[in-house]
Amino acid sequence: MPFNMPTRRDDIEKWSMGYHLLKMYGSSLFHIYFPKEVVGLDKIDFNDILIFAPNHQNALIDALAVLYTKEWQPVFLARADIFKKPLLEKILTFLKIMPVYRIRDGFSNLQLNDAIFQKTLEILQNKNSLVILPEGNHDGHRRLRQLKKGIARIAFQAEEATGNTMNIKIVPVGLEYTHYYKFGSPMLIRFGEPICVSQYYNRYKENPAVANNELMEELASKMKEQMIHIGSEEHYQAYETIRTSFAPIMVAQKALRNSLNNQFLAAKALISELDNLAATNSAKFNEVIASANRYAQITERLSFNPNLSTSSLHKALGLLLRIPALASTLSVFIFGFANNILPLSAVAAVSSKIKDPQFVSSVRYGLGIFAFPILHGLQAIAFWAITGNALWALCYLASLPISALLMHIWRKQAIYAWRNAKLLAFKLSKPKQYEQMIKEWENIKQFTTNIKW
Repeated sequence: MPFNMPTRRDDIEKWSMGYHLLKMYGSSLFHIYFPKEVVGLDKIDFNDILIFAPNHQNALIDALAVLYTKEWQPVFLARADIFKKPLLEKILTFLKIMPVYRIRDGFSNLQLNDAIFQKTLEILQNKNSLVILPEGNHDGHRRLRQLKKGIARIAFQAEEATGNTMNIKIVPVGLEYTHYYKFGSPMLIRFGEPICVSQYYNRYKENPAVANNELMEELASKMKEQMIHIGSEEHYQAYETIRTSFAPIMVAQKALRNSLNNQFLAAKALISELDNLAATNSAKFNEVIASANRYAQITERLSFNPNLSTSSLHKALGLLLRIPALASTLSVFIFGFANNILPLSAVAAVSSKIKDPQFVSSVRYGLGIFAFPILHGLQAIAFWAITGNALWALCYLASLPISALLMHIWRKQAIYAWRNAKLLAFKLSKPKQYEQMIKEWENIKQFTTNIKW
């Protein structure tokens, strides 16, 4: 197959060897940055004509998460304002991203959507999937916001143009991050049951506005099933405190595998029970929320959410084992840090200037996939120039990414040990506050004990 790197929109749906190679490389690094757990992909028949609809919380990472779930080359739709510069437009086209024009892009530009629609029709007819993030923009809260109707219009117009013969299906996708930008944070990707657009087609012929609304209502409902949706704005942070603290405990109580999907199911049950309690027993609901808020205020002083399901004795014994192990391997961390300080500093310097926190991981990942190999290569060349030994230089080059990974593992274990030590010190130095934290934690735990899921 020819090595093609199409930068013309006419060729955007064609299979690209250049894109394939870049994707292979990018996917391997993405799996290290955001280790993925994928659920429901077996529900999807990729012989169908498909439009994927993920929630949008973490900028470019959301699209990459969907892209890296399997071996494919779907086409993405994104807002048009990022296509303004010709070079950037070529890069985005190579990355199989097409613009969608909005009124804010200029009323006269809306007619450009006609050509975009024609192209999406070609893409769908060729059974190359589309990915559209129907919220339109990203937001770092675990809730589904109002969906834009563009995805329904594209689907209905494509069916209309082909006499309702395409049988397009829209696939709801839920993306759940344990952390939006911390390196090595696992994420869950859930694919829901596809929605058949043709079931709304007769209604669309009678009244397009009603059909659009009904399809979007079903899509929103199906997307909420595949993601954490906290509808309460007033008590959002309390819900988050309860979810992050007790979903893993609920999984452990059932003796289930501590997978992201099991934690997701427990969290969904928690949120549903809280919503039900708010509707049926406001006094009890307010009591639980108050405990969560007081618990969060105390743990904020620790700057982390402690694991109180493990005894202090167990934590102390763990420290006695972990500290010597960390001390004996400190040289591994020092080697990794010293030899990766250039790419780490470059990525940190740029990402520190990003004002929108939801863009941090996108910038770090995007810079990292180029900064690390380039600077590692330059370091190896310098090593070769100094030593005059090509074999040693190759060995040194091979050691650099390995040392970076080992450095990350050591740092992760050190943070875990530091947090346990800090919690034990908090218990000894501020016993009353510690007892209050345990009291609030037990109050919330009592609420979660009887939840069925």
